[in-house]
Amino acid sequence: MCMGAVVFTTSLVGSSRGGFPGPDIAQAAQFQSHVAVADAFVSVRSPRRNFGRAPTLRVGGGSQARSYLRFTLPRPLRPGAPRARLRLFATSSSTSGVAVRLVRGGRWWEGSVAADSAAPLGPVVGRRTRVRGGRWLTIDISRAIYGRRTIELALVRRGPGEVRFLSREAGQPQAPRLVLGEVAPRLPVVAAAGDIVCDPNSPNRRNKVPGTCLDRETSDLLVSRELEAVLTLGDHQYETGALSAFRSSYDRTWGRVKAITRPSVGNHEYLTPGAAGYFDYFNGPGRLEGRAGRRGEGWYSFDVGDWHLVALNSICDEVGGCGPGSPQFEWLKADLAAHPAQCTIAYWHHPRFSSGLPRSNPRSDAFWRVLYEAGADVILTGHAHDYERFARQTPDAQRDDARGIRQFVVGTGGKNNYPFGSVEPNSEVRDAVTSGVLLLTLRPGRYDWRFAAVPGGRLRDTGSGACH
Repeated sequence: MCMGAVVFTTSLVGSSRGGFPGPDIAQAAQFQSHVAVADAFVSVRSPRRNFGRAPTLRVGGGSQARSYLRFTLPRPLRPGAPRARLRLFATSSSTSGVAVRLVRGGRWWEGSVAADSAAPLGPVVGRRTRVRGGRWLTIDISRAIYGRRTIELALVRRGPGEVRFLSREAGQPQAPRLVLGEVAPRLPVVAAAGDIVCDPNSPNRRNKVPGTCLDRETSDLLVSRELEAVLTLGDHQYETGALSAFRSSYDRTWGRVKAITRPSVGNHEYLTPGAAGYFDYFNGPGRLEGRAGRRGEGWYSFDVGDWHLVALNSICDEVGGCGPGSPQFEWLKADLAAHPAQCTIAYWHHPRFSSGLPRSNPRSDAFWRVLYEAGADVILTGHAHDYERFARQTPDAQRDDARGIRQFVVGTGGKNNYPFGSVEPNSEVRDAVTSGVLLLTLRPGRYDWRFAAVPGGRLRDTGSGACH
């Protein structure tokens, strides 16, 4: 259980910090962020049961659930105080939305509230007509807070299906919060890394070998930020990617951001036939399709703001090849033609260009050529356990500042690091010591990058680029 309120007050100008409101503040912003001091949902279907320790808040559905939230402010706010917005992290979607109502008629207690004893509800003070899973939902509730120090709210909805949000038991970074004040518009930020979690029985983990098994430290870099998505670059769970290992190791660290993770598969996942553990973990046991794409394929695309993102599978011999005529190659051509976005990111496991170990791998050459012709901007890969940034270049490794693609190798998710060999052409930054994640702020027509290192890490790499 989370104990007490966590209040975050700040004034930022041009901040590159990663917490709320994000590393993209373009003007001064003053706000207070109050984490819920209590939350729970109740179910008409189970009228006497308490759900105060659940990691989710449920609203609607067949159980006719509603959720309760309590916030405590340092002092009552007077009319004319800054705007107040309720922020919730949604794990499911709905087109019929959710409404926020005041709670009246006495206190309720997180550890005992149930449907048959829940406090009655007051007027609606805010609503949203659309909820998107894997994202933050913001609802203006300014008229609910004036003159109150303790603010008690309920989430209700009509319509089919159930909407779910993360509760405070899911962890402070994604807990429900009340934000007071004006914040500059937030640009989407994504994080990326691969080669992440040691085998549960790894002697490196057991013996706490320095520089290895740092998945807890790298995942802390994620949960401390408000991210649009986490892009994983393969080899999530060593050594074989079994579902039992995912559940016992990966789930405890990087699994904390599973709700916003957009994975790509690595070679170690395929040491379990068909990468079954990987697909079972991200899509659900036995499910054909889900967050990791279609089982047996593993490629898919989605949009973030003005950007189009494409996840690919570089374990070519497991999916019918990667070259012209292969199912994945033809899908990629069709997807890029159907999504002519100004800005495009593609990501997968094996790097086409690498000065580290393993070295450059030609298996993704066909990907590069299709992406280059389509005007893609950024490619992210892992596999080599290091960080390397390349200048814009062609698929033939020729410097091309006008139309070239910038590739990042981010095999720094925490497993361990490998040394570099001879340096490849157009390699601009290299580090074989530091674990961490790459942060990309996706602006209209541009992007900023920053490598976030674990505590004690020495690498600092920042920059920006324009889309083609």
